[in-house]
This record gives sequence, C-alpha cells and structure tokens, in this order.
Amino acid sequence: MSMLFITAGRLARRYLPEPARTGLQQAAQAARRGLPGSRVQWGNINTRAPFSEFWGWDRGLPVDRYYIERFIAANRGRLKGSALEVQSAQYTGEIDAVEHTTVLDIDESNTRATLIADLNEPESLPAATFDCVVLTQTLQYTDPVAALRNVGRSLKPGGRAVVTVPCLSRVDPEAPSVDLWRWTPAGLRRTIELAGLRGTVAGHGNSLAAAAFMLGLSAEDVGRHRLALDDEAYPVIAGAVIEPA
Repeated sequence: MSMLFITAGRLARRYLPEPARTGLQQAAQAARRGLPGSRVQWGNINTRAPFSEFWGWDRGLPVDRYYIERFIAANRGRLKGSALEVQSAQYTGEIDAVEHTTVLDIDESNTRATLIADLNEPESLPAATFDCVVLTQTLQYTDPVAALRNVGRSLKPGGRAVVTVPCLSRVDPEAPSVDLWRWTPAGLRRTIELAGLRGTVAGHGNSLAAAAFMLGLSAEDVGRHRLALDDEAYPVIAGAVIEPA
C-alpha cells in the first residue's frame, strides 16, 4: 500500500498539470500518514521543551556519551605511554598502559589541569611529546583545522589521537558564543585533511538515538540495545583515529 502512494506521487509529478498535481500529491501524503505503522503518536513528546536541558546528564548517561565511551573502549589499545586529555584524565586515567596524563585546559581555574594552553594557538602544545591524545567533544569550540594541526604536531612518531566530534547537539548553554561547529563524518575527514593529517573516521548513532539525544533523553531511557545499531545516515557523533601524515 505504501508503494502505491509513492508511485502515485511520482506519476503526479511527471504527468499532471498544476494545481491537480499538487492536490494529488497532498492527498497521497495524507493517506500515507494515516497508514498503520505510519501514524505519529506524539504522546509526551508533544511539547517544545526537552526532557533535559543538560544533554540527559540529569537522567542518566547522555546518548552521545554512550557512543563516545564505546568508541574510546574500541580504541583502548591505542592509549598508552604519555597521554594528553582535555579538562581531566577521565578516560586515560583508567588505562594501565597510560603512564602519565597531561591534562589540558584553557581555563586557569581548572585545578586538574597541568597544562594551560589554547589549542587554537600554533605551537602552544609541546612538540613530539605524546604517545596518544584523547580529544572528546572539544573541536566545536575551536578553530578545528588549527587545533588539529597543533595536536598532530604534539604527537610522537607513531602516536595517535582519538577524537570525537558532535554530528548534532543542542547549543552549549554555558558557552553559546563559542559553540561553533557540527560535523558529518565526511566533513570531519575533510577537516583532518586540511590540517595535514590522516585518519580513519566513522559515524556512530541511528535515527532513534539522534531524536532521543535532541529531546534530552538518556541512554537508560532509550535502552542500550536500541543504541547499539549504527546507521551511517543518522550519526550522533563522529569518531576519528588520527596520525601525522
């Protein structure tokens, strides 16, 4: 039945004059919306307000963090030796193979930071120093090409940077003026290339996860079994493993 309405719409676009074409298209669209399995049941999402204003942190683990943590876990073997991480040693601090973590922040009030520097400033990171860099959900606040060049320069030969970026997200309520970018996986690949680096990139997420994340739901709300499937057309985050070219 669904295919019948699609075919009718295509035939209308091809053969009928206006306004008959528009009328038939609208009738076919309305009929399709009413089909079993196609009807929208709005329920308690029939409101402009999200369930959480804080990405879902007040409900559980945010949906994007589910994919970030999964990506970090999949690349755990690349994290070793001397590491650099932003704001805290949240991920590298849990890995035995990491001998030391330098915690980077631009904010001098961060007492966990051991290096105060601006990623946008060329050579603000020490050259050829780190075996690995973990950069999660940070590039959207930077000049991403300049920041990645800086990160690439800081890696030792054979070093890797494990990077995640948002493909979609609410605007950061605490820093709306500097929350600048969202990526597709192809866009992240291009950004890496512009920085003179090379890397492998993949999107993580699916349409349900994307909708839930924008509504402020948590991974626990959705169910991890529903988040597990990746659909490349609907990424929530993009993850990259980057090395100097």
